[in-house]
Amino acid sequence: YCEIDGKSNTQKIVAQLGSDKSYYPAVYCYNLTTGDMPQGSWFLPSALELKTLWDNKAAVNATLKTIGGTIIRNSGYYWSSNEYIRDSVLVLAQNDGDVSPTGKNGTRSDYYARCAVKY
Repeated sequence: YCEIDGKSNTQKIVAQLGSDKSYYPAVYCYNLTTGDMPQGSWFLPSALELKTLWDNKAAVNATLKTIGGTIIRNSGYYWSSNEYIRDSVLVLAQNDGDVSPTGKNGTRSDYYARCAVKY
């Protein structure tokens, strides 16, 4: 999944895996119904979308603080909806905004899903 549209990537991932595997970040985001949004409204952003958030981190965090959301941290990684190669996916480092590949099967406590929704 190399498209830059996280919503499209998420839909493709869910179509392949099914919506019952919520331990996958894309499926977790797809199944969110927060904010009275129906299933399928939330998605796992692409690496480019995550990088855009990080590039605008000060403004994004100010808005998130105002609305009571979780700010972009200074450590850990965000999963993206982009596959790198068959067994790898792209992640964004929250400390410096670098995008790099990591194994899909990694179970690290410092990897997060930053779900997004388009209004």
